[in-house]
Amino acid sequence: MGIGRNAWQAPQLLLLNEDEYKQRMFSSMTIINDAINTLPEEWLEHYDLNSIQNEIVVVLNQFQQSNFWEDIR
Repeated sequence: MGIGRNAWQAPQLLLLNEDEYKQRMFSSMTIINDAINTLPEEWLEHYDLNSIQNEIVVVLNQFQQSNFWEDIR
């Protein structure tokens, strides 16, 4: 545990409305592929679309699992 973690997190946790953020994440995930497909080619020189899909989108989809929210608290 980091020094000051509880003092910093306590006020922040009051702002966490899990249901609201799940809905926001769900809405975002419905358009993520469109957003990824609009990335400029020069941004993809070192990190291609397959890597983004396999490494980033997979992690973002974890919001659908209960341990995602437990780990935030």
